[in-house]
Amino acid sequence: MWLNTEGNIGGDFMHKQCLLSSLFAVGLATAAPAATLEFAGEIDLILEDSGTAALSVLTVGTPISGMIDDQTFNGSVTGPPGTLEFGCCVAAGGLEIDNDLVLSADDAADLNSIQSDLTFVAGQIIDLVDIEGDDGDDTDRVEVGVSLLYGPTAFDSDDPSGYPPGEAPILGLFFLLEEEADDVVYSAIGVIDEFSISNGDDKPPGPPPEVVPLPASALLLLTGILGIAVLRRRMP
Repeated sequence: MWLNTEGNIGGDFMHKQCLLSSLFAVGLATAAPAATLEFAGEIDLILEDSGTAALSVLTVGTPISGMIDDQTFNGSVTGPPGTLEFGCCVAAGGLEIDNDLVLSADDAADLNSIQSDLTFVAGQIIDLVDIEGDDGDDTDRVEVGVSLLYGPTAFDSDDPSGYPPGEAPILGLFFLLEEEADDVVYSAIGVIDEFSISNGDDKPPGPPPEVVPLPASALLLLTGILGIAVLRRRMP
Protein backbone atom coordinates (compact mmCIF):
# COMPACT_ATOMS: atom_id res chain seq x y z
CA MET A 1 0.00 0.00 0.00
CA TRP A 2 0.94 3.63 -0.48
CA LEU A 3 2.30 4.41 3.00
CA ASN A 4 4.77 1.55 2.86
CA THR A 5 6.46 2.74 -0.32
CA GLU A 6 9.29 5.19 -0.66
CA GLY A 7 10.14 7.51 -2.60
CA ASN A 8 -22.67 28.56 -20.98
CA ILE A 9 -18.73 28.66 -21.74
CA GLY A 10 -16.54 31.71 -22.21
CA GLY A 11 -13.98 32.35 -24.94
CA ASP A 12 -10.93 31.69 -22.75
CA PHE A 13 -12.37 28.35 -21.73
CA MET A 14 -12.98 27.38 -25.35
CA HIS A 15 -9.45 28.43 -26.35
CA LYS A 16 -7.82 26.27 -23.69
CA GLN A 17 -10.22 23.44 -24.42
CA CYS A 18 -9.00 23.47 -28.04
CA LEU A 19 -5.39 23.34 -26.82
CA LEU A 20 -6.12 20.22 -24.79
CA SER A 21 -7.95 18.59 -27.69
CA SER A 22 -5.09 19.33 -30.08
CA LEU A 23 -2.51 17.99 -27.62
CA PHE A 24 -4.40 14.74 -27.14
CA ALA A 25 -5.02 14.22 -30.85
CA VAL A 26 -1.36 14.81 -31.75
CA GLY A 27 -0.15 12.71 -28.83
CA LEU A 28 -2.17 9.68 -29.83
CA ALA A 29 -1.21 10.08 -33.48
CA THR A 30 2.48 9.86 -32.58
CA ALA A 31 2.06 7.31 -29.81
CA ALA A 32 1.06 4.19 -31.75
CA PRO A 33 0.56 1.62 -30.51
CA ALA A 34 0.64 2.90 -26.93
CA ALA A 35 0.74 6.24 -25.16
CA THR A 36 1.74 7.30 -21.67
CA LEU A 37 -0.63 9.78 -20.10
CA GLU A 38 1.00 12.05 -17.52
CA PHE A 39 -1.16 14.13 -15.20
CA ALA A 40 -1.00 16.42 -12.19
CA GLY A 41 -3.57 18.14 -10.05
CA GLU A 42 -5.02 18.33 -6.57
CA ILE A 43 -7.63 16.24 -4.82
CA ASP A 44 -10.87 18.16 -5.16
CA LEU A 45 -13.50 15.86 -3.73
CA ILE A 46 -13.42 12.94 -1.30
CA LEU A 47 -16.35 10.59 -1.78
CA GLU A 48 -15.49 8.00 0.86
CA ASP A 49 -13.05 7.99 3.78
CA SER A 50 -13.08 5.55 6.69
CA GLY A 51 -10.44 7.61 8.47
CA THR A 52 -8.25 4.52 8.86
CA ALA A 53 -7.38 3.88 5.20
CA ALA A 54 -3.79 4.19 4.04
CA LEU A 55 -4.95 6.96 1.71
CA SER A 56 -6.83 8.84 4.44
CA VAL A 57 -3.81 11.15 4.73
CA LEU A 58 -4.73 12.54 1.30
CA THR A 59 -7.14 15.37 1.98
CA VAL A 60 -8.78 17.94 -0.27
CA GLY A 61 -6.07 20.14 -1.78
CA THR A 62 -3.36 17.48 -1.65
CA PRO A 63 -1.17 17.69 -4.80
CA ILE A 64 -1.07 14.50 -6.85
CA SER A 65 0.91 13.59 -9.97
CA GLY A 66 1.10 10.38 -11.93
CA MET A 67 1.33 8.51 -15.19
CA ILE A 68 -0.41 5.54 -16.78
CA ASP A 69 0.16 3.57 -19.99
CA ASP A 70 -3.05 3.30 -22.00
CA GLN A 71 -2.34 -0.28 -23.13
CA THR A 72 -0.46 -2.04 -20.32
CA PHE A 73 -2.10 0.12 -17.61
CA ASN A 74 1.14 0.15 -15.64
CA GLY A 75 1.93 3.43 -13.98
CA SER A 76 2.72 5.34 -10.82
CA VAL A 77 1.14 8.00 -8.66
CA THR A 78 2.92 10.35 -6.27
CA GLY A 79 1.59 12.24 -3.27
CA PRO A 80 3.03 13.47 0.02
CA PRO A 81 3.38 9.93 1.50
CA GLY A 82 5.54 8.76 -1.41
CA THR A 83 5.17 7.01 -4.76
CA LEU A 84 3.02 3.99 -5.50
CA GLU A 85 3.73 1.90 -8.60
CA PHE A 86 0.82 -0.11 -9.93
CA GLY A 87 0.06 -2.57 -12.70
CA CYS A 88 -2.91 -4.37 -14.19
CA CYS A 89 -5.08 -5.79 -13.12
CA VAL A 90 -6.11 -7.16 -9.74
CA ALA A 91 -9.65 -5.86 -10.06
CA ALA A 92 -9.22 -2.69 -12.11
CA GLY A 93 -10.79 -2.67 -15.53
CA GLY A 94 -7.80 -1.51 -17.57
CA LEU A 95 -9.55 0.35 -20.39
CA GLU A 96 -13.30 0.74 -20.05
CA ILE A 97 -15.70 2.72 -22.22
CA ASP A 98 -19.13 3.93 -21.19
CA ASN A 99 -20.95 4.81 -24.40
CA ASP A 100 -23.99 7.04 -24.05
CA LEU A 101 -23.81 7.31 -20.27
CA VAL A 102 -27.05 8.90 -19.09
CA LEU A 103 -26.78 11.28 -16.16
CA SER A 104 -29.25 10.59 -13.38
CA ALA A 105 -30.92 13.39 -11.44
CA ASP A 106 -28.43 12.81 -8.61
CA ASP A 107 -25.50 12.90 -11.05
CA ALA A 108 -26.71 16.18 -12.51
CA ALA A 109 -27.31 17.66 -9.06
CA ASP A 110 -23.80 16.66 -7.94
CA LEU A 111 -22.28 18.26 -11.02
CA ASN A 112 -24.27 21.45 -10.60
CA SER A 113 -23.37 21.66 -6.90
CA ILE A 114 -19.63 21.87 -7.53
CA GLN A 115 -19.53 24.41 -10.36
CA SER A 116 -21.55 27.33 -11.68
CA ASP A 117 -20.38 27.73 -15.30
CA LEU A 118 -22.32 24.80 -16.73
CA THR A 119 -25.79 23.42 -16.14
CA PHE A 120 -26.44 19.67 -16.20
CA VAL A 121 -29.83 18.00 -16.38
CA ALA A 122 -31.13 14.51 -15.75
CA GLY A 123 -31.01 12.48 -18.95
CA GLN A 124 -27.99 14.28 -20.42
CA ILE A 125 -25.74 11.91 -22.39
CA ILE A 126 -21.93 11.76 -22.35
CA ASP A 127 -19.26 9.23 -23.36
CA LEU A 128 -16.67 8.30 -20.73
CA VAL A 129 -13.34 6.45 -20.87
CA ASP A 130 -11.64 5.05 -17.76
CA ILE A 131 -7.97 3.99 -17.98
CA GLU A 132 -7.04 2.32 -14.69
CA GLY A 133 -4.65 -0.03 -12.91
CA ASP A 134 -4.18 -1.19 -9.34
CA ASP A 135 -1.82 -2.58 -6.70
CA GLY A 136 -2.47 -5.11 -3.96
CA ASP A 137 -4.51 -8.32 -3.86
CA ASP A 138 -8.09 -9.50 -4.31
CA THR A 139 -9.32 -8.02 -1.04
CA ASP A 140 -6.94 -5.14 -0.25
CA ARG A 141 -5.85 -2.87 -3.06
CA VAL A 142 -5.41 0.69 -4.31
CA GLU A 143 -6.80 1.63 -7.72
CA VAL A 144 -5.56 4.60 -9.73
CA GLY A 145 -6.97 5.86 -12.98
CA VAL A 146 -7.64 8.61 -15.48
CA SER A 147 -11.09 9.38 -16.82
CA LEU A 148 -11.59 11.11 -20.18
CA LEU A 149 -14.86 12.84 -20.97
CA TYR A 150 -16.12 12.93 -24.56
CA GLY A 151 -19.22 14.23 -26.26
CA PRO A 152 -22.03 11.72 -26.88
CA THR A 153 -20.95 10.96 -30.48
CA ALA A 154 -17.40 9.79 -29.70
CA PHE A 155 -18.25 6.07 -29.44
CA ASP A 156 -20.79 3.74 -31.00
CA SER A 157 -20.52 1.04 -28.31
CA ASP A 158 -18.69 0.04 -25.13
CA ASP A 159 -16.16 -1.98 -27.18
CA PRO A 160 -12.62 -0.92 -26.04
CA SER A 161 -11.39 -1.39 -29.62
CA GLY A 162 -13.08 1.93 -30.39
CA TYR A 163 -10.42 3.77 -28.37
CA PRO A 164 -9.09 6.25 -29.24
CA PRO A 165 -12.07 7.66 -31.12
CA GLY A 166 -11.88 10.02 -34.07
CA GLU A 167 -12.36 13.03 -31.84
CA ALA A 168 -10.30 14.34 -28.94
CA PRO A 169 -11.65 14.32 -25.36
CA ILE A 170 -13.22 17.40 -23.93
CA LEU A 171 -11.74 17.01 -20.45
CA GLY A 172 -9.68 14.65 -18.27
CA LEU A 173 -9.41 13.76 -14.56
CA PHE A 174 -7.77 11.33 -12.11
CA PHE A 175 -9.17 9.17 -9.33
CA LEU A 176 -7.90 7.16 -6.35
CA LEU A 177 -9.73 4.30 -4.64
CA GLU A 178 -8.76 1.98 -1.78
CA GLU A 179 -10.45 -1.26 -0.73
CA GLU A 180 -9.98 -3.28 2.45
CA ALA A 181 -11.64 -6.70 2.71
CA ASP A 182 -13.57 -5.82 -0.45
CA ASP A 183 -15.03 -2.68 1.16
CA VAL A 184 -14.33 0.77 -0.27
CA VAL A 185 -12.59 2.68 2.53
CA TYR A 186 -11.37 5.66 0.52
CA SER A 187 -12.20 7.22 -2.82
CA ALA A 188 -11.24 10.64 -4.12
CA ILE A 189 -11.18 12.53 -7.36
CA GLY A 190 -9.21 15.44 -8.72
CA VAL A 191 -9.21 17.59 -11.78
CA ILE A 192 -6.21 17.41 -14.07
CA ASP A 193 -4.60 20.82 -14.44
CA GLU A 194 -1.41 19.58 -16.13
CA PHE A 195 -1.62 16.92 -18.81
CA SER A 196 0.82 15.55 -21.36
CA ILE A 197 1.10 12.56 -23.69
CA SER A 198 4.18 10.76 -24.95
CA ASN A 199 4.86 7.50 -26.73
CA GLY A 200 7.05 4.75 -25.36
CA ASP A 201 10.01 5.23 -27.70
CA ASP A 202 13.41 6.22 -26.31
CA LYS A 203 13.48 9.09 -28.79
CA PRO A 204 9.93 10.13 -29.59
CA PRO A 205 9.50 12.04 -32.84
CA GLY A 206 9.05 15.77 -32.68
CA PRO A 207 9.23 18.09 -29.67
CA PRO A 208 8.31 16.98 -26.14
CA PRO A 209 4.58 16.98 -25.45
CA GLU A 210 3.21 20.32 -24.37
CA VAL A 211 1.81 20.70 -20.87
CA VAL A 212 -1.54 22.46 -21.04
CA PRO A 213 -3.08 24.06 -17.95
CA LEU A 214 -6.85 23.73 -17.75
CA PRO A 215 -9.10 26.60 -16.66
CA ALA A 216 -10.96 26.49 -13.37
CA SER A 217 -14.36 26.06 -15.01
CA ALA A 218 -13.18 23.02 -16.96
CA LEU A 219 -11.61 21.51 -13.85
CA LEU A 220 -14.81 21.78 -11.88
CA LEU A 221 -16.74 20.03 -14.64
CA LEU A 222 -14.11 17.32 -14.65
CA THR A 223 -14.49 16.74 -10.94
CA GLY A 224 -18.19 15.98 -11.33
CA ILE A 225 -17.72 13.54 -14.17
CA LEU A 226 -15.08 11.62 -12.26
CA GLY A 227 -17.43 11.44 -9.32
CA ILE A 228 -19.85 9.51 -11.50
CA ALA A 229 -17.18 6.94 -12.32
CA VAL A 230 -16.01 6.51 -8.75
CA LEU A 231 -19.53 6.43 -7.28
CA ARG A 232 -20.18 3.23 -9.25
CA ARG A 233 -17.51 1.57 -7.10
CA ARG A 234 -18.97 2.65 -3.77
CA MET A 235 -20.61 0.03 -1.58
CA PRO A 236 -24.35 0.56 -0.93
